[in-house]
Amino acid sequence: MKNLKMYTDQLEHDQIKLRGFERNYKGTINHLRSIAQSRDFEAMNHSLITLEDYSNSYFDNISMQLFKDLNNVSNPYLKSLLISKLTIINQNNINCHFECRDVVNDISINIFDLIRLLGISFDNALEATKYQPHGEIRVAIIQEQQQLSFIINNTTTDKTDVSEMMQEGFTTKKHHSGLGLVNIQDIKKKYPNLFVQYRKNEQWFNLNIVIIK
Repeated sequence: MKNLKMYTDQLEHDQIKLRGFERNYKGTINHLRSIAQSRDFEAMNHSLITLEDYSNSYFDNISMQLFKDLNNVSNPYLKSLLISKLTIINQNNINCHFECRDVVNDISINIFDLIRLLGISFDNALEATKYQPHGEIRVAIIQEQQQLSFIINNTTTDKTDVSEMMQEGFTTKKHHSGLGLVNIQDIKKKYPNLFVQYRKNEQWFNLNIVIIK
């Protein structure tokens, strides 16, 4: 409930801000039109740059950039988790792209196992990127006719092989049990329709979670 309230409050704040921009937009366009008619191209170019900077200050907000596809996530538990994790990523100044183009309405495993599975995955991606100078996380949820996919990719500087990372007790963090990927494997064993794939190269760690209907 706390996360959902934060989300709605952010939407309301950004909507109010955009309404203020809308009121000034027509006047700004009329001003540009008058400059164009005078054929003062230097002034025109200056005004366009000013308008671009002014527009970016309104369009560069959390709900439009980070939360833009959350309306397609109807399950309140899943939406709450995404709000929480995306907000934490944003607060850590990590470049993040979230995409969910399809309405997600059919989850064929226990929702709490899915939340735990995604929570561990987000935490691993966050931990891997938070100290990188240009860390990046890309998240996509893809709803297809026969399956639901969660893709969480993050940049990496760790040279460890995936097979070693999946061993019990492995961790790159001090005072930590290192059970993240092991717990994911334990959840996977409960469901014959749940598939978890890992890929890793020198730049990216790729996690693909697929639930077959």
